[in-house]
Amino acid sequence: MSQLEKLTLSLIVRGRTSFIDENHLISDNLSKMSYLHTFIFNIITEIFTPNEELLPTPDDVERALIQRGYKVNCYTDYTKFNMGQCHIYSRPLTMERIDTHSRKFPGGLFMTVHHLVTYDFFVRIFQAFPLLNKLAIVNANE
Repeated sequence: MSQLEKLTLSLIVRGRTSFIDENHLISDNLSKMSYLHTFIFNIITEIFTPNEELLPTPDDVERALIQRGYKVNCYTDYTKFNMGQCHIYSRPLTMERIDTHSRKFPGGLFMTVHHLVTYDFFVRIFQAFPLLNKLAIVNANE
């Protein structure tokens, strides 16, 4: 893999005690790929967190990759069930599939995505309409 020129990585990691460390990702992996000139990624880490205040901010997570010249977006989300989620992805995202695991997804325009997997998207709807038993989604593309 040391002569790899392009890497596309979609990774979902659960059950860790910390988010994916971008310093570790770079120093132990990417730095050993001297021919790598394109790195496209979508990384989600889900952790149990007893103390949200001690966890990194999106800026903390992005910093190492931005310093390395990558364009990235990142957001973190902490739920009332002591769960933390970190989603970091390259910009522009050129993958055909993207997974999102948070209601905090910042949005944007993803021209290449054909397959979206999302969680908690309908939570707000079902909380606001507790008796709802039918939901219609209309794609009015004219």
